[in-house]
Amino acid sequence: MGSPNPILTHLGVPGCHEPNTLLRALRWKNGQTYYDQLRMLFCIQMQVVLDSQVYRCCNDHQIFAHDTGFLKMVAKNNVQVPFVLFQKQGVTWDVFHYIMSHVHAGLRFTDIEHLLRQMYYDRSLFLLHQDTDKPL
Repeated sequence: MGSPNPILTHLGVPGCHEPNTLLRALRWKNGQTYYDQLRMLFCIQMQVVLDSQVYRCCNDHQIFAHDTGFLKMVAKNNVQVPFVLFQKQGVTWDVFHYIMSHVHAGLRFTDIEHLLRQMYYDRSLFLLHQDTDKPL
């Protein structure tokens, strides 16, 4: 195993009384419990699963890599997080800016949703035909 991620050497678990301890990777989320369910991220052309690692500090506190407090600490250390998380799902910054630019242009959310669904459908057709070597 390689050396620890330098970002994780000066971050801690929010709420821990030793905030600047080395975080060690404990495990990956496995989806076996409600607490361990994977998160969906919506990208411009498809949905992806956000598989998150669980970290542990020296006091045995655990935190998911996608925890809001943890992501804020990462952002304060000038590391760009490429997505925005909501309660159960999230979007990449590309999708976020796509939606906001269309809202500012006067489109309704239902129209924006329709555009995204069409892009997902077109992408799935493309991938389907690419796998079967059939022309569109």
